[in-house]
Amino acid sequence: MPSQGFILSLTMKTLIKYNLPFLNLQDSKEIVLGRFKQAQCDWLAVVDQKRFLGMVSLEVLSALEFNCLEELSYTFIPDAVLSETHWYNYGLNFRKLQMTMAAVVTKDRVFMGYIFENDFKAATASLSLFEEEGVVIEVKMAQLDFSLTRLITIFEQTQQHILGLVTWEWDREMNVLIKIAPNPIQETLAGLRRFGFEITFIEGEDLFASVLKENAAYLDTYLNI
Repeated sequence: MPSQGFILSLTMKTLIKYNLPFLNLQDSKEIVLGRFKQAQCDWLAVVDQKRFLGMVSLEVLSALEFNCLEELSYTFIPDAVLSETHWYNYGLNFRKLQMTMAAVVTKDRVFMGYIFENDFKAATASLSLFEEEGVVIEVKMAQLDFSLTRLITIFEQTQQHILGLVTWEWDREMNVLIKIAPNPIQETLAGLRRFGFEITFIEGEDLFASVLKENAAYLDTYLNI
């Protein structure tokens, strides 16, 4: 029976709210404020022909005068969560951007819906993996060959400090998501591969930063066409 780790991967899609409104570039201030009132949210997505352009806040738009939302494109925050991403990246998004909700998009930036921080926290209530800075590595191995003791020993022998972990079984495999203090990991990765662990996910600051840069570059290009 699958346990928490696998369930979380599936849960993220079930947490997406598909029926909340979004904004269009040609919306007037009256329409914009009406949609915020309908949604009862502090943020909404701006979408053009299904493509996500960014998030805007009610607080900012209420204080500005405009005929259509396109005039305020400089207020759009281009960050979103990829629907195809690992569930852990949803938590990174909330922690780093300090927003209570996030837009969920496909890899082609097609807008899907929203996910709320409170819903995410409820789904991951027993996890402490987001409370400290660090790097997350997810590995898997056939159940018959798996040894948690061996896994932990690899981290200890490569001078890694373990902050937390989640284990689960699925399809005759053992899966472990483990968070360590932010230290170099090359030796650790080599040790994992040497003992037959398949590395399925690595999270670090560089990965998140590259996503933000890609999102910002897309928005700049779109608005300057």
